[in-house]
Amino acid sequence: QRDQRHRAVVHGVGADGHCASLFAGSLPEIRTGQLVIATNPEAAPYVLRTTLTPVAFNQSKKIIVTLTGASKKSVFHHIHSGATGWPIDAVVQAHKNVEFVFDVDASS
Repeated sequence: QRDQRHRAVVHGVGADGHCASLFAGSLPEIRTGQLVIATNPEAAPYVLRTTLTPVAFNQSKKIIVTLTGASKKSVFHHIHSGATGWPIDAVVQAHKNVEFVFDVDASS
């Protein structure tokens, strides 16, 4: 049988730690084990969205997280400190094969 997992999922991350359409207010919902959920961000644009969840992302073979720009500096340090509480944490902490791509502004 053919492997149906995504080979790689590429995530950009917002300055507030959101990824995909997973925002801080959706954290309780992403822990349900569902593959797809509806989210309603608490910040503009206030648009109802659907998104894959960490359960779905973590079935991929590899996760690539991109961080660019000075506005992502706090996100970079948050992720690398092992802290929790942001949606990106639920993605990167549960996966064994995560690659980070970042620029000097995000990491300095």
